[in-house]
Amino acid sequence: LDSFTQATASKKATPNTIHSLDMLGWGLSSRPDFIPKTPSSQNGASVTATTESIFVESLEAWRKAQNIPKMILAGHSLGGYLSVAYCERYPQHVEHLILISPVGVPDETEEERLRRHAVTTGTSLTRSIAIRCVEQVFHWGVTPSMIGRLMGETRARSFVESYLKHRIPSIQTTTPAGRDEQAALVDYAYSANMGMKPSGERCLNKLLTPFAFAKVPLVDRIPKLAFGGPITMLYGEHDWMDPKGGLQVQKLCSSASSSSSSPGKNISEKSASPSSVSVYQIPNAGHMLMLDNWKGFNSVIIHALGGTPPPNWPKPKLL
Repeated sequence: LDSFTQATASKKATPNTIHSLDMLGWGLSSRPDFIPKTPSSQNGASVTATTESIFVESLEAWRKAQNIPKMILAGHSLGGYLSVAYCERYPQHVEHLILISPVGVPDETEEERLRRHAVTTGTSLTRSIAIRCVEQVFHWGVTPSMIGRLMGETRARSFVESYLKHRIPSIQTTTPAGRDEQAALVDYAYSANMGMKPSGERCLNKLLTPFAFAKVPLVDRIPKLAFGGPITMLYGEHDWMDPKGGLQVQKLCSSASSSSSSPGKNISEKSASPSSVSVYQIPNAGHMLMLDNWKGFNSVIIHALGGTPPPNWPKPKLL
């Protein structure tokens, strides 16, 4: 939120209202029973589209209720993936699309599939069985949060605290403020993931493969967006989301833009596409880049929105 406030202030514009949302069925938002009603005869792509629609339409219903004609839409991880799905259906309501370490951008190449197969079959029998079991339970819809709920509150909270200490070491617990921040994060992470009934997490195996590739990759979808605004993509330096996917999107969008604006096409043949795609990398950060390096993250957001970051903050790094 600080980054958006800084950006609007630096442009001397009237500050806009900033909404920070948990997606339907996730975090502290309401938890409807998540059962996509798709006929058994439908193929995987249809199931994926139906699943995406649940989240897209819930966001659109919220936008209408808030009476927001156009917005800067930012989404992190799965939220980035679903922000693209929203922009596909409602491009007229998006001014600027910001994808923060989005899941599901690249397609799995044949080389990667062969390498994964080699890892599965070429390791010890125990490890091979373990990998296959993980794949199978993912297809069944079992998630880490579901397993955590079986641990009981005390053990689950302890697990979440230990996980966050290793995952986000940037939160210093040597000061009272740092300890309070970590305690609040642990409480939120436990409540949002294990303290409530499963809901949105049931979508994961409808949208993603066990190895976090999208069943309908964004790399093929973003260049086709009927959206004339800019796209900003952010990745952490140590992100497990590969920024090569963002760079591939940038290249495809640039080619599509050049093709659509060629002199040989008349106006009716030209299609709207993203006006620009910028890919940034945040130093000293992983997937949770807004927590790992909040100054670096805020600096990029302020710059992307046309503002000027404070001089003592890290300079945005374009890839």
